[in-house]
Amino acid sequence: MGGRITYIYGLYDPRDGVIRYVGKTMAYRSRLRQHISAARKGKTYHVYCWIRKLLREQIRPEIRLIETVVPGGDWVAAERRLIAQYRKSSDLTNIGDGGECPPLGLGARIRWQRQRSSGQKWIMPSEAAARVWAANRGRKHGPEMRRRCSEFQRKRWLQTEVVEAHRARMLAQWRDPAFKQTILSAMAEPAVRARMAESHRGKRLSEQARRKTVEAVRARWADPEYQKRLGAKMKARWANPAQRAALLAARQRSSQVCRG
Repeated sequence: MGGRITYIYGLYDPRDGVIRYVGKTMAYRSRLRQHISAARKGKTYHVYCWIRKLLREQIRPEIRLIETVVPGGDWVAAERRLIAQYRKSSDLTNIGDGGECPPLGLGARIRWQRQRSSGQKWIMPSEAAARVWAANRGRKHGPEMRRRCSEFQRKRWLQTEVVEAHRARMLAQWRDPAFKQTILSAMAEPAVRARMAESHRGKRLSEQARRKTVEAVRARWADPEYQKRLGAKMKARWANPAQRAALLAARQRSSQVCRG
């Protein structure tokens, strides 16, 4: 399966010496640097999220050689065997069973490189995706992994650039008429509204969440531009006969509920 030596390596958490990733490479000396570079560029695979967490704490993962596969050897079988072995005792960040990589045929590799140069993401072949799905079906994260994920997400959403990027994506989606109509149509369904109401019934916001909500609303109303936009929007709705009738009907229902 090739004319070069293949190295099967592991990435370890230096704090406790636990292996978190098993991979293969033909450039062992530079592989750790490649992983760290990909993590800093924002790659979203599980292994890169883990590496970014370490980097934020000024920690670098450790790379250790596990096995060497001679030229022509079956590195795919070796990688899969080692992933299966370490999964029994460690919480690996590998998303598959091993052996899944970008296509190596000349034509397929050219197409993959064109996708990368145009900013498109490489899509895992359906057969590989099916294997990954089957391997992870029914698996549940343990308490430690759930705690780590929760901690990562809390820290992530404290970053201003993450919040702003998410807000920009949501605004871009909402400006798409087709997307907006799909969401509004779904939320207008009685069954969907009933599920939403049931999921919120009896739940109260924490004191911290209520305080944040109040502060956000006050800051919004203190913005003259927001007041101007809202005023223009309400005038436009009131000028529409259908929307005016809906608003008056809603006001009448509210009055009846209050009286009785």
